[in-house]
Amino acid sequence: MKSGASTLSAVPVVLVLCLLPFIGVAVNGTARVHIRWHLGTDAPRDAFISGNTVIVDLDVEQGTPVNFTEVLFLTNEHDTRTYDIEISLGRALPASEFDECKIHVYENSTASWLFVDTIDLADESDTYNGSLEAGSCLRMSFTIEATAGAGGTYSFRVKIGYS
Repeated sequence: MKSGASTLSAVPVVLVLCLLPFIGVAVNGTARVHIRWHLGTDAPRDAFISGNTVIVDLDVEQGTPVNFTEVLFLTNEHDTRTYDIEISLGRALPASEFDECKIHVYENSTASWLFVDTIDLADESDTYNGSLEAGSCLRMSFTIEATAGAGGTYSFRVKIGYS
């Protein structure tokens, strides 16, 4: 490296989405899940879904805003049932380390995406409450910008409950 050259370090932001255990419809004593996570084209290769949990490692550079437009999708695969949804943070990101850290939620039940809400990942009290109709889908995109002095790996938890 030449003298005077600066390097930008990557700041991984680990996303852990936890679904509450009461998803689905009871049928003869068994639960059939009609809400499903799907990884989008912006999801990193090491992202995975394990049961009701999605783990995504979003790498960003200090001071550089990054938009991840198609990271996660949540679909209601039931033919007729609408689910009430609450998206809330179980653990927030430190506001001092991020100039921006947001989830943008969009809904699609036809052919176009409709913006429904933004959740600030640095504010544990910020929530989204709505419903997901039969055959509908939510797309969650992320806008992350770590401050110039940010360092390390940061994780946050988003809890999604259905009834």
